[in-house]
Amino acid sequence: LIEKGKAYYCFCSPERLDQIRKAMQEKKEIPRYDRHCRAIVPEEAKKRVSDGEKYVVRMVIPDNEIIGWDDLVRGRIEFDSNVIDDQVILKSDGFPTYHLAVVVDDYLMKISHVLRGEEWISSCPKHVLLYRYFGWELPEFAHMPLLRNKDKSKMSKRKNDVSIFSYKEKGYLPEALINYLSLMGWSHPEEKDIFSYEEYIKVFSIERMQTTGPIFDIEKLNWMNQQYIQNKTDNELKQIIVDFYPQANELATETLDALIPLVKTRMQTLKEFAELTEVFFDAATTGEDTELAHIVKEAFIAISDWNHAMIFEEMKKIMEEKKIRMPVLYKLLIGKDRGLPLPQVLEILGKEKTLALLH
Repeated sequence: LIEKGKAYYCFCSPERLDQIRKAMQEKKEIPRYDRHCRAIVPEEAKKRVSDGEKYVVRMVIPDNEIIGWDDLVRGRIEFDSNVIDDQVILKSDGFPTYHLAVVVDDYLMKISHVLRGEEWISSCPKHVLLYRYFGWELPEFAHMPLLRNKDKSKMSKRKNDVSIFSYKEKGYLPEALINYLSLMGWSHPEEKDIFSYEEYIKVFSIERMQTTGPIFDIEKLNWMNQQYIQNKTDNELKQIIVDFYPQANELATETLDALIPLVKTRMQTLKEFAELTEVFFDAATTGEDTELAHIVKEAFIAISDWNHAMIFEEMKKIMEEKKIRMPVLYKLLIGKDRGLPLPQVLEILGKEKTLALLH
C-alpha cells in the first residue's frame, strides 16, 4: 500500500495529535488527522523509519469522492470522502488495527458476505477503499440492526447480561434461545414464533431483515423457553433437568417421575425446578400458625386413602371453616404463597413427610 501511494508513514507524536484534536473541537469541526505526514516524500519517510523513528501507517483517503456500496439490508449507502479520516492501519507496535486486519483476514478466508452490526457502517468506506487498493473483489455487506433494551438503549456488555453462558446457567434451553434470537430483526415468512433451527435455515432470507433495532424482551424469551419446555416429553425433560440440576438424582425415581408433569406446565426456566420442588429436598417444618397447623394435621391424619383428591377435599373444608384462602395453606405447608398444585405435591411427598411439615 505504501509503495502504491495508498498508505504512508506518520511520525506525529501523541501530543501533536491531541493539539490537532482540541483545535478542531474548538472550531466545532469533526476531529481528524490533518495529513501533516502525508506531505513527507517517500525517500525521507523510509530514512526516518530506518533510523528507528517511531511511526504508524495511515491509509490514504482520496479527496472529493463518493465512496459507497449496495448494502443487503439498507440498500445504497454512500459517504463523502472529505469527512473520512486517514485511518491508522498499522500501529506503532507493529500490529494491524481492526480495519486492515479484518479486510485481509476476510479476503484470505474467501469471505463472500460480511454481516455485522450497524455500528460498523461508518467504518465500511475505509474497508471498501482497502479492497480497491489491494485489487480484491468486494464482498457483499449487510449491516444488521442492534439489539435494544426496552427503553430503546443499545444492549452492551457493560450494562447488560449478554454472556451466552449466563443464559445457560439460568436454565434457558439452547433451541429456545436460538429461536428467539433468530426473530431479532427478522420475521418468519409465515409469521411463526416457534420453529426449529433447521426450518430457520431453509426459510431465512436477508431481504426479511429489518433496519430498526429490535427490542430484547426477556418476558418474550421466558414465554418461548416455556413453550420449548412444555413440548418436551416427560422423559426428555427429566433428563434435561437432571443434567441441569444433578441434585434431582437424590429423589426416588417414582418421585421425580411424578413431579415432571407438574413442573413442566409451570417452569419458564430450568432454574425454577429447584424452587418449585424445594420441599422435597428440605422438608423441615414450616408451620407458623400452631392452631391452624393442628387442625390441618388432624384432618390429614384422618385421611385413609392418601391421594390428591382426598387431600383437596380436606383442605377445602378447612378453608371454608376458617375462611382462609389457598395461599395460607401453601405458606403453612411449604413456606411459600404459591407453587405446584398443593394437593398433588402432598400426595407425592407422602402422608408421613406431610405430617412432619406441621407442628
